[in-house]
Formats: sequence, C-alpha cells, structure tokens
Amino acid sequence: MKRYYTIPVLLLTISVLLSGCLTGERPVPEPVCPDFLEPAIREDLQRYTVVMSSSPGIPFGPDLGWVNASACSYRYRWKASDGLFLDWEPPGFQVQEVGATFTREYGKVYWTWKDQGIQGKNVTITLEVLDPAGVRVLGRAEREISWDGEYAIVQPNENAIGECRFSPFGEEKKTME
Repeated sequence: MKRYYTIPVLLLTISVLLSGCLTGERPVPEPVCPDFLEPAIREDLQRYTVVMSSSPGIPFGPDLGWVNASACSYRYRWKASDGLFLDWEPPGFQVQEVGATFTREYGKVYWTWKDQGIQGKNVTITLEVLDPAGVRVLGRAEREISWDGEYAIVQPNENAIGECRFSPFGEEKKTME
C-alpha cells in the first residue's frame, strides 16, 4: 500500500519544483533599509587646489556599505564648517553653488572655497543620512580637510579602513591604511 502513495507523491513534488523553476519567476526580495546606519564619506580626490581644471572641487559621496541606497530613498544632508558645496551633474554639467549646508536625494557633491583666508584652517565635512521624509538622522560621518600650502588634503576615512564597501558611484573601493 505504501508503494502506491510513494510514486504519486514523488511525481507531484517534482512537478511543483519544476513549475517554479521553468516559469523563471522568482520572488523579488524587499529592499533592506535599516533605521540605523554607519555611513562613511568617500572622496574621489585626496588633494585639490582651485586652479585644477579637471574638477570644480573635491568630489564627496555617501558610502553606506552593503545598503542599496537607491532602493531606500535616503536623503543626504551635507555640512561644511567652512567653504561651500557645488552641484555639477549631467546633462549640462553647469556648476551651481548650493551653500555650506544643503540636503539632496542622491550622489556626489563637490566642496571648494572662495576665500583664500580659509587656507591653513582645518575644515570638517559632515554627512547625515536621513530617512526618506528628511526628518530623522539614521547615521552620521565626518571627514577632515587639512592644508599643504594651497592644496586642500582630505584626511583618511576612519570609518572605512580595511573594509570593502559598496558605493553609489557603481564601483567598490577597498581602503587599506
């Protein structure tokens, strides 16, 4: 009697398994959007002076590690203790001043200065990652800028030392100090 049940159960199990595999439909997982983050600030230039024509300032971007930032709709509040931020994005690549503090929903910002009196003073760049409503701070990171003559020098990123981290710029960066 057991033999009669074994074959139909086996065939039913195989058909259920194959039907899910052959349709190609797989459940799309919900994005993981934590309420607490340990962000880092990524820089694409470590030395900058205003006479450089390749960039309007030091490019900074948020590094949220393994979190898919675009799926979570985070907002980013950038603050500079001195100097100002610029926006320089496609399609037009028009440089726009956005001030020493501003909030946006995406990517890269550029930091620079106008007043030559800033040279020699350390500058703190702060990133606060906010919830989608822009109300709650979910994580915070800071970077220091020091000076070597007329060059602004970004100090090492202590939050990302020795870690391979995801970047919203599309590539991974391994930082080893």
